[in-house]
Amino acid sequence: MKIIIISFLCLLIVSTCNAEITKGITQVYLKQGGDISFILSDNVKIECGEITGKWQAVVIYLPSKKEYFDGVIKVRKGDSLYDSSGNKLGYVVSDKIDAMPLHNTASNSYLLRFSGYILTTNTRPTSIIENELSELVISNKKKLNYNVFRKFITDYGLTKYSDEIDKLYSPNISYVVWYDSYIGGPSVFRLQLIFNHDKLVAIFHGNNLKKTGFPEIKTTNNNLLWLKNSNLLEMRKFAKDYDRLRESDDDADNAE
Repeated sequence: MKIIIISFLCLLIVSTCNAEITKGITQVYLKQGGDISFILSDNVKIECGEITGKWQAVVIYLPSKKEYFDGVIKVRKGDSLYDSSGNKLGYVVSDKIDAMPLHNTASNSYLLRFSGYILTTNTRPTSIIENELSELVISNKKKLNYNVFRKFITDYGLTKYSDEIDKLYSPNISYVVWYDSYIGGPSVFRLQLIFNHDKLVAIFHGNNLKKTGFPEIKTTNNNLLWLKNSNLLEMRKFAKDYDRLRESDDDADNAE
C-alpha cells in the first residue's frame, strides 16, 4: 500500500508543478549551509519550494530502475545524473544525500527523487513563475482579462480549481499551481489566480511577487494581491474570509 501511495503522489507532482531552471553550475546542499550533496549543470529544470532568506528548497525527479527501488543499488558519491534522454545533468558529490527511489505503478516506471537546498541566485529569473506573473500584471494594468493570462496558465500548468471561497464569491473561478508536495511551501498553493467572470481580481501567492502598484496584504499563510478595485475594506474582508475558510478546511483534514 505504501508503494502505491508514493507512486500516486509522484505522478501528481510531475503533472502539476512548474519548473525553474538552474543558472550556472549549481551546488545542492543537504541542509541550508550544510554539506553539498550533488551538483547540477547549467540549464537544468528543477522544482522549487519556499524561499528562506538566500536559500530555496529544491527537488528533481530523474529516471531510475527497479534495482534502486528494491535496494539492490544505492546512490553513491561519484554517480552521474542523467535525464530521460541520456543527457548528463550533474553528479553526486557526497554519500550524505536525500535520494528516494519511487515506483510509478501506472506506467511501471521508476524514478529517483533528489532534494536539497540551493542559493536563490542559482535560478534564472526568467524561469521563475512569480516574475513572469508580475510582469504580466504590470504590463496589462488596465486590461487584466483572462485572455492576457491564457498562455501563462497553459505554459506553467495552472489547473482550474474550485474551493469554498469561489462558492462564497460566485462567480469566481480559480487557477492554481501547487508546490511540490515533498518540499512544500508556506501556503496551500504556490499561486492562486482568481477571476470574476473574465477579470483577474485577486492573486494569493506563497513566494513574493515584484511590486505591481496594486494593494497587497499578508494573510495567515500567504499573501493577497488585490486587483479588483481600490476598496481596501473589501480586500481585507476577502482575505479574512479566505483565512477562515482555509482554517476550516485544515480542521476538517485534521479530523479525518
